[in-house]
Amino acid sequence: MAVEERLQAARRLYDGFAAGDRQALLAELAPEFHGVVADGMPADLAGDYYGPAAMLRDCWGKVLMLFDVRPVPDEYLQVGDGRIVVLGRYEGTARKSGRALSAAFAHVLRISDDGIVELRQITDTACWHAALEPPTEVDGRSEATRPTARTETPRTHSYRAVVRWGGDRGGDTFSGQGYDRAHEILAEGKPPVLGSADPAFRGDPARWNPEELLVAALSQCHMLWYLHLAADAHIVVVDYVDEASGTMSEHADGAGEFTSVMLRPTVTIVEASALPTASALHQAAATKCFIARSVNFPVHHAATMRVTGGTG
Repeated sequence: MAVEERLQAARRLYDGFAAGDRQALLAELAPEFHGVVADGMPADLAGDYYGPAAMLRDCWGKVLMLFDVRPVPDEYLQVGDGRIVVLGRYEGTARKSGRALSAAFAHVLRISDDGIVELRQITDTACWHAALEPPTEVDGRSEATRPTARTETPRTHSYRAVVRWGGDRGGDTFSGQGYDRAHEILAEGKPPVLGSADPAFRGDPARWNPEELLVAALSQCHMLWYLHLAADAHIVVVDYVDEASGTMSEHADGAGEFTSVMLRPTVTIVEASALPTASALHQAAATKCFIARSVNFPVHHAATMRVTGGTG
């Protein structure tokens, strides 16, 4: 199996975690799968698991009974012998205590033509145990629910946009759903953005729809924060391409909401020695992005880091 195929298999595994898709997870695990969970994990989770069903039922299933948590990958490293090392963080909440969980991890994946053959977990187990601790009571309220004090007044920024539509085709087309979805998004001093609805909702596929603009805004925000942080760290970035995607759930009554967005930036830098810092900056960018902090669904990122003339 080629390197890129192994990377794609690894990414699909974490996409499955992000979506909570049991079948997608099973599809990536080889029949002879072997999972090794780090010593020191709570609830007797540490040890070996043989076979995809055992891993899902006895390990991941048990974790989800205790935590609302997902592994969020930051970096994929090809290390040879069919292995991929995935660096990232577990992000979530302990169900009983309400405490946040944020624990670094390294997953060593061995991948063959049959799928992921082995996953070895390394993680900060102290974070897992701390999240399970019951919250302390302060002033009659638990630590988990007590509001965080703010020591400074945030600056306020204002934004304006004009959305202009003129798509009445005359006659009874409006009441018959025959109206044009085309519109323009306008802002002073800028060229118009040509908008429409998603083609699934009778829109023009040649124009931007609101769902694409939301995914693009999250991708832009992450990228701009990343470049700012890289510049502050004196890391030279020569290329940045993000193949972002989002998932929206539509209900029977026509309403719906986004359930997740996945950012997949591929970043090329000049110095190989800067790779660890450059990789870690994605997590920092994720915590600072204004748009990601404003939405009520998870925004995941799975970065691929490269060095000019080679792959990181």
